[in-house]
Amino acid sequence: MKEGIFKFVLGCNLLSASLLATQVCAENSSVPFPSTEMSNKELPSSVTVITRGEIEALGLTNIQDVFRLIPGMSVTQTATSRQNVSYHGTNSIFPRRTMVLVDGMSLHRTGNSSIQWYAFPISIEDIERVEIYRNHVYPKSGSKTLQATVNIITRHPEDVSNGSLTLRSDTLGLGQQSLMAHGAFGKTNFYARFENTNNPGFDESTVTSSTGSVQKLKPLDGLNDQKLNLRASFQATENSVLDVAAGLGRGAIDIDTRDANGTGWKKEEFDSNYLNTSYKINNDNDEYKFGAYTNSLERTKEWQTCYPLFLFTDELRAMNESNPTYANTLIAGKLPTGGSAQDNLLAKQVLVKVASLGATARAKECGFINENYTDTRNVVNFENSHLFTQNFILTSGYEYQHNSYESQTFVAGTLTQQSHNLHATAHYAITDSLGVSGGGNYFRTKTEDREFDGKYSSHAGLNFDYLPNQTVKLVFSKTHREPDPLETHASWTYFMTDFSVPFDGKTEGYFYRTTRNVGAPVMAENFTTTELDFSGSLFQKHVEYDVKIFEERMDNLISQDLIYVKYAPTNDSFTKLRGYEFLIKYHINERLNFIVGGSDIHNDSTNVNEKSLTLNNAGYVSVMYTAGSQTISASYFGSNGIYDNSFDRFEVTARQRFSALGRDAYIQGRVRYEPSDYVSSLGQINAAGTGRDGSSATMEYSEKVSFMASVGISF
Repeated sequence: MKEGIFKFVLGCNLLSASLLATQVCAENSSVPFPSTEMSNKELPSSVTVITRGEIEALGLTNIQDVFRLIPGMSVTQTATSRQNVSYHGTNSIFPRRTMVLVDGMSLHRTGNSSIQWYAFPISIEDIERVEIYRNHVYPKSGSKTLQATVNIITRHPEDVSNGSLTLRSDTLGLGQQSLMAHGAFGKTNFYARFENTNNPGFDESTVTSSTGSVQKLKPLDGLNDQKLNLRASFQATENSVLDVAAGLGRGAIDIDTRDANGTGWKKEEFDSNYLNTSYKINNDNDEYKFGAYTNSLERTKEWQTCYPLFLFTDELRAMNESNPTYANTLIAGKLPTGGSAQDNLLAKQVLVKVASLGATARAKECGFINENYTDTRNVVNFENSHLFTQNFILTSGYEYQHNSYESQTFVAGTLTQQSHNLHATAHYAITDSLGVSGGGNYFRTKTEDREFDGKYSSHAGLNFDYLPNQTVKLVFSKTHREPDPLETHASWTYFMTDFSVPFDGKTEGYFYRTTRNVGAPVMAENFTTTELDFSGSLFQKHVEYDVKIFEERMDNLISQDLIYVKYAPTNDSFTKLRGYEFLIKYHINERLNFIVGGSDIHNDSTNVNEKSLTLNNAGYVSVMYTAGSQTISASYFGSNGIYDNSFDRFEVTARQRFSALGRDAYIQGRVRYEPSDYVSSLGQINAAGTGRDGSSATMEYSEKVSFMASVGISF
């Protein structure tokens, strides 16, 4: 394939300067497209790549901060354990329209298609690069096409030459320890890493009521987690390789209770695991890939609460199933009218039951309830790339998924989901300066009781080199997002155990209310995008640029607050996004590099959930200087529009490499000034979905200036 336009000289230069990093940048640094390599101009997508060298030079220590380097990406944080990352910032409740993969393995949970970032399975130390495909086009096994696709590539075992120990701490209380070992036997190379993180989180919270009263709180916001990961590669033959990755994770989160009757804080614990395998075969004109993976997340979230005893009676539960209005009227101590004969009979049974309980009917019944679940994804896929001629390449494949979601609270048991995904994409170079691409996929999903209509996604692109090293791309794409199981099959109720006041011979039982969607079945969301992308290099490739102008139409959107007391998903929302994104990298000389990026996005939606996370405008500037064994960087990140608030962050990072006891080592310091507060909630949404009341809540660090120190040594 032709040499890539984007060389990412900056990333390669920074990477080579790090003693604990491995040099991976080759002369042809084309973005690896599914199962082959295409130059950036041939890709039917705007692509951003963040390298390991850039991550180290900027002192980034969590994956969410890496996404701040991506034009158009919205990053918000409502608690230490709750981060929202989404392209263009739509759907603030569950940002689930951005696909996130690790080495081709999807991190989306089956239940609500969101990413649980607190259970991110790998260490940032093991990331080789992050590829972000900034539109619907990523026709690869392992993903559905959504607004954008992020593929996080981990370090290959052959690129790891030594073990390492890393210690990290900051003045806000963060403590992190990471130990990596590597080895080889025969044709197999491997490395393993254990990492422990303890983060006490935000130490202040401000709650403002709709009437304007202000309350200062000290939140319980800690996160502790441990990760154990193994990555191995076996060179089976000269032309084939088997890659295996496996990991275990465990952690605990302290979060504020949402239950007004709760007697304490809720603590959430999680256990995760994954196994990801791929077998690749290469010959002159073909590459074949056979893959399979499984991953699972088990969440345990239990707390104690108290409600009137009669709310756990079978009679009131039957009344609510028949007529919720009758049930709520009875709870208020009034007699309901206007219902059916069946409703009146059930109401009478409730009154008889309450009378038989006497004074205990409205006594406090205390016990334990939960929001536990186990979410499992199992996938097999096949992929082939065939080079018909030097001008024509076709990538195609098939994927099968079998997913399960088990929760007594959310789905009253176990819900399984199966899906089939066929995909293909092709590129044809008409001349050296003109090429066309096209393709799509067919996706079909079914559950135990519903089979969704098959959906086609498609894309077409045209790339033209109007000058040497200057390319313009026109891309049109259309895709869909199938509703997740909690949007289609929720049966949400709470089961209390350990009754403080046993009755009817029971020490446990169901709360009277079950929440489910009683309206029309929700259908797939639709996305259509047209984009014009200018990319290339100037001044003997010292300057690289990428500018994207786009319009995205989204309809059939599911935008409602899907909560226990307000659960009514519909496809009645739509929006149109338009704007521009840009990224410029200036490799001034071998020592000095400069990056600037940003976006300006206009969101036409009248639904506050679809608009509140959109960045009206955002940008960042980074300067990096490398001299021998020293690297210094300074960065500014800023944005406005998220929850109608602004965000500012200033950072300076310095790294010194040296030799200790005959081993390569480094020490790194970072100072951060962050004057902004983090908006954790912005009022209650109104019935029309167009606004919220005047209440709000923010999470804050009492110290706006923080210092972080890291030290690492190889062995």
